[in-house]
Amino acid sequence: MKRKKILILIGYDFRVFGGMDRVIFNLMEFINNNNLFYEVEVLSIKYLSNPKIKDYYFVGDYKNFNIYKLFRFNYWGLRGGFYTLKGILGLDIFYGYKELYDFFKSRSYDIILVLNGIFLNSIHKVFNDLSYSIPIVYWDHGDLLSFSVNVKNIFLKFLRKTRKNEVIKGIKKTKYFFCISTYIKDLILKLNPLAEVYLVYNPVEIQPKTELIDRGENNILLYVGRISDFEKNLTFMLKGLSKLKDCKWKLKVIGEGKDLNKLISLANILGIAERIDFEGFKINPYENLKEVKVLLLTSRYEGFGMVLVEANAKGIPFLAPDCPGGIKDIVIEGVNGYLYKEGNIEDFVDKLRKILIDEMVFAKPEEIHETAKKFDKNKVLANIISIIEKIINA
Repeated sequence: MKRKKILILIGYDFRVFGGMDRVIFNLMEFINNNNLFYEVEVLSIKYLSNPKIKDYYFVGDYKNFNIYKLFRFNYWGLRGGFYTLKGILGLDIFYGYKELYDFFKSRSYDIILVLNGIFLNSIHKVFNDLSYSIPIVYWDHGDLLSFSVNVKNIFLKFLRKTRKNEVIKGIKKTKYFFCISTYIKDLILKLNPLAEVYLVYNPVEIQPKTELIDRGENNILLYVGRISDFEKNLTFMLKGLSKLKDCKWKLKVIGEGKDLNKLISLANILGIAERIDFEGFKINPYENLKEVKVLLLTSRYEGFGMVLVEANAKGIPFLAPDCPGGIKDIVIEGVNGYLYKEGNIEDFVDKLRKILIDEMVFAKPEEIHETAKKFDKNKVLANIISIIEKIINA
C-alpha cells in the first residue's frame, strides 16, 4: 500500500522546542512508532534579516525527519514596509508566494497542515494557480490570539493589522480546521461559519507510573517555556514577585529565548535576582525537580497551554491568567490550578501570596495527575490521524 503524504507548513525553526514544536514532533513520532501508512514532511519558511546567513538549526531528534527549509530575507524591514503598504491599499499580500509556488510545482501531497496562518492565503493562491485540489487544514496554535495584544508602535500596529487581515482572508477560504481550544474553535466559526471544525486539543505525554513531584516546604516556584516577553509577559511575572519580598519563595526558570538578558537585568533592578535561577533549556524540565509549590504562567494569550497539562501530569498545580486561549479547557479551580485576571498585577500578587501561605490550596498530586489524562498523547494523536484520514477520503 502506498503511503499517504502529509506536509506540515510552519514559519519558524525549532531552536527552542516550544509547545507547537513538541506537537509536530509527537505527531511524526506517533506515525513512525505505530507504522502508520503516512509519510510526513515539514516545510519551514524562515524570515532572516541577514542574507549572509545560509542555514538555521533544529534541536534534538528533528534532524531525523524530512524537513525542507526555505529562506526569505527582510532587508532591514523594507519587505515589511512593502507588505504594510499593500495591506493599507486592501490588496492581498500573499506572504511567501514565490517560494511556495516553486516548492509545490514539482511536489504532490495528500493533505497540507498549515500551522502559521500568515501563509494560508498564499497556499490557496498557489493551489489555484497550479490547479491543485489538495485539502488544506489550518491548525492554529495562537496566531489569531496574538492579534489581541495591544502594541504602542504605530508601524507595528499597521503591520499587525495587515497580517491579521491576511490571516482572516485565508481562514475564509479554508474548509478544514484543527482547533486546540474551545476559544479558538469559537473564533474560527465566527470568521467562517461554514467551516468543518475539529476540537483536537494538544497531545501531552502522560506516564501512568510517573514519579509525581511534591509541594515541599521551600515554596519553589516554576516557569517553563519560551523566554519571550511579548507573548509570555515575563516582565509582569517578575514585577509581581518583587511585591512578595516578605514571603519565602524561589523561582526556577527553565527555557531559552531572545529576552533572557532583558529578564536577568530586570531581576537585578527589582532586587530579586538572588531568588531566581535561570537554568536554560532542558528536554525534560521536570527530571531533577524534587519539589514545586506551583507553576506560574503570565501569558497575554495561550493557544492551548500545553505546559500546564505537562505540569499537572507531574502532579504540579498552576497559577495562570484568564487570557484568550485554551487555559479554561484545562483548569479545574481549586483542584489543578487557579486563574487570576489577566494583566491585573494586584490579583496575581494576592492569589500567589495566598498560595505561598497555604490560604489557597490544591488537590493532592495524584488527583492533579488524573486531570491531565484527558489530553493523553496517544488518545489525542489517534483522534487527529482518524480526522486526517476522513478528510483525505472525503
